Amino acid sequence: GTRYGGTTHHRSDTDEPLGKIDEDDVSKALVYQRDNGGYFGEALLGCGFVSAEEFEWGLASHLCILNVPYVEGMRACIAKSRRQGRLSYGPYRHPWFGRWFTDTMEPPPKRCMPTAKGMVPDPDLDGSEVGPKFARIQDDLSQLMDDAWGVDLGKARFSSPFLRVVRLSLGTGLSLLLAHNRRHVWLAREVMDWDGFP
Repeated sequence: GTRYGGTTHHRSDTDEPLGKIDEDDVSKALVYQRDNGGYFGEALLGCGFVSAEEFEWGLASHLCILNVPYVEGMRACIAKSRRQGRLSYGPYRHPWFGRWFTDTMEPPPKRCMPTAKGMVPDPDLDGSEVGPKFARIQDDLSQLMDDAWGVDLGKARFSSPFLRVVRLSLGTGLSLLLAHNRRHVWLAREVMDWDGFP
C-alpha cells in the first residue's frame, strides 16, 4: 500500500483504470500534492491510484480517440448544411450548454470527469503510432475549419458521437474539440515533466 494523509491505500487489480478516478481519489491526491509538492499527475502516481504504464498509455491514445468521430461528424454536418443552404458569415448564436461544456474542457482541469465506455483508449495501440496519428488528425481538423467557412456555425447542428441525445452547433463542436485537445496536451505535459516519468 501507499501512505498519504496518515492512511494506507491499497489499489487492487479490480479497481477502475485511469479516467475513472472518483472525487475521493482526487481529493486525496490533492492532499498528497499539497504535502509533497510536484504535479497532480505525480500525486496520482504517488497515491497508487494509477500506474506509470496507465498514464503513458492513457494520455497518449486518448489524444486521438475523441478527435476522429467528432471530425467525421462535423464533416458530414458541413456537407449537409451546404446542401440545405444554412450559410452565414456571422454573427452566430450557440446554445448555452455548449458554451458551458466547452469552458469545462479548458485547461487546467476544473473537475474530475469519468471516461465514457466509448472513449476508453485501445490497449493495443502502439505508442509510436500516436504522435503521427494525432498530427494527421490535427491536419484534418484544420482542413475542416477551412471547409466550414461560410457555413452558419450556429444553425448547423450535429449529434455528439458519444451521446446522441446531445446536439451541438458546428461552432461549439469545433471549439469543444480544440479545448479538449488543449486539456490533454496540458495533462500530458504535467505528467511528462515528472522526474519519475518513464
